[in-house]
Amino acid sequence: MHEEMLTYGLKKGTKDVLLHIDSVPNGKSCDCECPHCHHPLIARNYGKEKEHHFAHASGADCGKGRMTALHIMAQNILKERKTILLPPYKTNYVNEEAQTKIFKEVLLEEFCKVEDIALRPDCNCISKNPEAPTLWVEIYCRHKVDDLKRTEIIHRKQYCIEVDFRDLLNEVYTVKDVIKRLESDSSHKEWICCPVWDDENKRIINQAQEEHNREVRQRQEEENNQKLLVEDWKKQQTPERTKKIIHIINSSQDSLDHFDLPLIIRLLVPNDNWIDFFNKHPKTEAGREVFYAIVQTPNVIVDHKFSYSSKSLISRLLKKDRTSAEDIALEYLIMLSCLSRLSRDDGGKEYYDKLVSETIYRERMLQIFKEMGCFEINDETFSIIGKKLNYNGSDLDNKLFWILNHLRHRI
Repeated sequence: MHEEMLTYGLKKGTKDVLLHIDSVPNGKSCDCECPHCHHPLIARNYGKEKEHHFAHASGADCGKGRMTALHIMAQNILKERKTILLPPYKTNYVNEEAQTKIFKEVLLEEFCKVEDIALRPDCNCISKNPEAPTLWVEIYCRHKVDDLKRTEIIHRKQYCIEVDFRDLLNEVYTVKDVIKRLESDSSHKEWICCPVWDDENKRIINQAQEEHNREVRQRQEEENNQKLLVEDWKKQQTPERTKKIIHIINSSQDSLDHFDLPLIIRLLVPNDNWIDFFNKHPKTEAGREVFYAIVQTPNVIVDHKFSYSSKSLISRLLKKDRTSAEDIALEYLIMLSCLSRLSRDDGGKEYYDKLVSETIYRERMLQIFKEMGCFEINDETFSIIGKKLNYNGSDLDNKLFWILNHLRHRI
């Protein structure tokens, strides 16, 4: 049915008595007027081909009679039946289901004083409990509650809902349809203001925000403390500081997502810059303990950004009479080169994941170095490795690859 086809007329001399087109005599004797403009109507309910409807006697349809008739009908039904199904109240923090309310009285279109202002709701529903607040019901047929009125309602904490009837304007609606919308359908309603749940929602939001701010402050404090710890440890690797750093690295792993790294590692290896890490990380026994704690962390990846010259590495390997710091630096380089190579090789991730997910002990690495002769490496050692790998080449890159490959399979 066309939106403006009027099926309910207002009985002349009344404000709210609606008559259906099939309940009145045909023609001007219907004794009805337009619910909106109050001009006389003609009932056209005699024919069998066209839909029965009212028409303006003047021939000039105001276009708003159907909307106003629906608005009046909804108000009348609520006033007579005094029953409505309230909409649910659902937010991220509050979840209240729809519930039915039965009122003592429903007043229509009367001004109500709320604090220092007078507002006129479509329906003012008075509770049976004199201590309970009133509920305002706004009927939405074409225009929502305007922003100014909505603001005043919320500011003064007046319970209020809005019921949407717009879809019925394009249908042949009946009294039963309107009753269903008011008393059974919660999907076409919304809360404009529900102080008890609004306040609870705000309380929980504020509580959550306070908790978030507290966590941010704690993380900031933790970051500052760890930053100071790392700075002090780099200056002097005392057993207490070393133990504390390793404990933080190990204890923070369980609470991390798959791709996260502990804050302490991000401080020790800023921006995953492993070259800078290698240059600045202490070449001491304490530094080595922290180094292995870092590389055995599951989410640590030494990617292709770590690039160290094969020639330079082998020069370190061939050097005799190395100091303890040079031996430890060599250990770092071989391990980091190994991890970097594994992250680049096709299919290397499987080896890489296996490598970094298992506990890597310094003693095991030292054993591998000794078995490979890394600390006394020479051309003869390369030759032995080459024969084992069925390779007779001699270029430095391939020699390094054999070492790394051997490490990969031995760890």
